[in-house]
Amino acid sequence: MTAKKIINIIIILMALIIVMVISGHCYVNYVEKQRKTVMISSKKSQILFFYRDNCSDCQKVFHQVYWKSCFHHRIILINMNQSHNHKYVAQYHLTSVPTIIHGKRRYTGTDMPTINKMIGD
Repeated sequence: MTAKKIINIIIILMALIIVMVISGHCYVNYVEKQRKTVMISSKKSQILFFYRDNCSDCQKVFHQVYWKSCFHHRIILINMNQSHNHKYVAQYHLTSVPTIIHGKRRYTGTDMPTINKMIGD
């Protein structure tokens, strides 16, 4: 293989990686804006992530929490801008977002090391 072919292959691979990263970022932004009604099962051990899609603090950590939810299927993403999800404010004594609840533990804030401990990393 000539040096020119190797350089062309590297350029194509880099372009593909850039497209994949941008696509992934756009998809997570799309997921973040979803306002689905969430039903929380009390029988399962779940990690609850309460957020609002228009909250700047929530946006700071949403991408990291989303990608962790892909591997830890126990993480439930709950957008509090969905009016049907407002019932959880009283049920879980929510005062602000982002809030993570895992069993009896809870954390409100944007410190990723603390969030990782809550999730179990």
